[in-house]
Amino acid sequence: MEDLDMYQKDQYNQYNQYNQYNQNNQNSQNNNGLSISQSDLRSLAGWAKFIAIVQIICAAIMCLGVLAIIINPVAIIYPGIGAVIIIMALKLLNAANSIRRFIDTGDYYSLSNSLQDFKSYFKMNGILMIIGIAFTILIVILAIVAIGTFGSMLNDYRFRY
Repeated sequence: MEDLDMYQKDQYNQYNQYNQYNQNNQNSQNNNGLSISQSDLRSLAGWAKFIAIVQIICAAIMCLGVLAIIINPVAIIYPGIGAVIIIMALKLLNAANSIRRFIDTGDYYSLSNSLQDFKSYFKMNGILMIIGIAFTILIVILAIVAIGTFGSMLNDYRFRY
């Protein structure tokens, strides 16, 4: 009987040591062995929230850029780009809030939601980058053609100094 009590106490002590280890390292672990540092998640959520708020502010200013149409007709695209950036920032803000919810409750559904929101954010960001790179390449090609055309015009008129 004493051996059984000693065994149970030993098992209880091992269980407490395991819980203390996890609490000291502030890790959350699921059945698949996924270990996530809560301090890293807090940092990720904080930075994601900061970037989302800054993007919302900048996009709102960009949407007000519609007033610049008087000066530059190309500015008509600013509100559209601003709206896309606001949507992206809201996805990022939702991801940050889902991470906070996961940290507070340990609900892995919240973690899954945050990863889906991060995926949407990065996909939209990647698409915008591809569009930006394509426009940059197009502008460089047009600039080279314009310089070549202007250079040949100068040569045709034989401007001399």
